[in-house]
Amino acid sequence: MMWLISEMGNPDSQYRAYLDILPGSYPNHPLSWTDEELAETAGTGLDNTSKSIKQLLQKVFEHLSEKLVQANPSLFPGWSFEKFVWAFQTVNSRSWTVTNENNEKESVLVPLADMLNHAPGAGLGGLSYDKTYFMINATKDYATGDQVFDNYGAKSNFDLLSTYGFVLEDNAYDYMTLQFSLKPSNLVHTIVEPLLKAVE
Repeated sequence: MMWLISEMGNPDSQYRAYLDILPGSYPNHPLSWTDEELAETAGTGLDNTSKSIKQLLQKVFEHLSEKLVQANPSLFPGWSFEKFVWAFQTVNSRSWTVTNENNEKESVLVPLADMLNHAPGAGLGGLSYDKTYFMINATKDYATGDQVFDNYGAKSNFDLLSTYGFVLEDNAYDYMTLQFSLKPSNLVHTIVEPLLKAVE
């Protein structure tokens, strides 16, 4: 993320062509929503999840401001919390996870590959990667003009919205979390006692 912010502030970056086509904002992502917009999701868990992520990002931002940015202000021109959140959204929604030469997982931004849309069951296989190339293996044939999709995994609409800023209309992996509480007396009479009687 810090690399991305630094490169965005460098007009002579060797990655300028790629940086210039990145979205300037993510209005559909809950981290970009106003408090009023987020309040409309009250009771879904999305509001609390988004607030928790934003609070964590604020803490990391403050730590980096003190430890890194103040010591190297020229590397991060126009440093702001908004830019930091933008970088988080960019990396979180567009990066690929690869195994590096030290057999460690790392996130990489890959021009063009980061533009693939999600579709459950997309025909993509493993990745091949080193410092000179990035190859995605297809598991089915594609005709000229076909859209090639990526598969972000078996994710619910909650996961898709909170991570990427979109939902699928017919999502086979969607689910709903219900939160409720029972009074202790109700719990005993409605659940525990019938269970005990059933096993007698």
